Amino acid sequence: PMLPELRLDHLCRLTDDTGVIQHARYTVPRRSSGYCVDDNSRALVVALHAHELIPSATTDRLITIYLSYLEYSQDASGAFHNFMSYARELEPPPESPSQDCVGRALWALGEASLLAPEEAQRRLASEMFDQSMNLSLGFGPRGASLSIIGLDAYLRAHPGHEPAAAVFKRLADALVERFDRESTDAWRWFEPTLTYDNGMLPLALFHAYARTHDGAYLRVARASLDFLERVCFKEEYLALVGNSDWHGRGRRKSTSDEQPLDATSLVLAFRSAYLATGNHRDMQRMRRCFDWFLGANRLGLPLYDFRTAGCRDGLDPSASSENQGAESTISFLIALLAMLDVVSEMPGSANTRHLALAGRGVLEPTDPGDPGAPQAVIRSGSLGPARTTPEIDTPAPRTPAR
Repeated sequence: PMLPELRLDHLCRLTDDTGVIQHARYTVPRRSSGYCVDDNSRALVVALHAHELIPSATTDRLITIYLSYLEYSQDASGAFHNFMSYARELEPPPESPSQDCVGRALWALGEASLLAPEEAQRRLASEMFDQSMNLSLGFGPRGASLSIIGLDAYLRAHPGHEPAAAVFKRLADALVERFDRESTDAWRWFEPTLTYDNGMLPLALFHAYARTHDGAYLRVARASLDFLERVCFKEEYLALVGNSDWHGRGRRKSTSDEQPLDATSLVLAFRSAYLATGNHRDMQRMRRCFDWFLGANRLGLPLYDFRTAGCRDGLDPSASSENQGAESTISFLIALLAMLDVVSEMPGSANTRHLALAGRGVLEPTDPGDPGAPQAVIRSGSLGPARTTPEIDTPAPRTPAR
């Protein structure tokens, strides 16, 4: 099946001069939900990689908006006020920093230190990263994994930065130690419970292996991703752990309220597994995970809306959500960018070449009268040589009966 074209319409609809608004009522931004660091961090990752497709005033403005939001939300200790009301009032930070919030901010700031188009943006992102980096020491597996991904990008921008390299190693080693301590033959995981964003944990260790070639990282990354595959695939389609009831040892998995960010984390994890090992099966699993957005799921319902370019917020027990908020839409865009990075000459897809996470394309503002406004469509194009990737047979995904 063809990959959808990369369009930023709904992301731009949710974005104002402050940042990306958290939630939507149907497709209309719900201003009462305000803003959060988690969503603006992920939106910054999308904007950076969209800008890698082709430089434009639109994507540059989005980068500035999201980076500025993070700068305003960071306090002197390096922690972040995760929530802001629509009236631009920051909520007080918790007594201890939110690990997810800091981890996602480090991911975005690490990417910005490497990919932001202006030197001033890269310098600001680097300074903010330095200010928050040490907060990740002692994080649990999810916050540590997000931080590792950000540290990997930061170290590509600053290859001689010894403090960052030391934090990177400490976090990666702690993940391996935790896996070896918590896992059993039947439960190959870092924790007694599978919760959310699970693919980010093996993803972080594939990053660690790519940077260091330490076989321990590859061993745990592979074992934990194989475990997720056994839990999350039903026949040939993805059936995610639902967030209505987490999946613990010896308990039956809930599939109610499957979330887009979980599908995206698996797309990224299988992508990194393929890049680390060249195993064609990882490429096929990556595509199966992406096709969850297009209807290859337990309900046979698409979550991506080709009309709005937004993504529905999840799969309920018997229907898909009618709302298209920031987390779901951004998750879809990150997954699509990852697909464009790896897939070359796939049946029905455009040729792509490696540019961080994205392939090149043609940027077209949807409002020709205001080319600088955050309204954009990016159409896949065939510009120059495709990335060298082995061709594989990718049969159409099985769509389960409704």
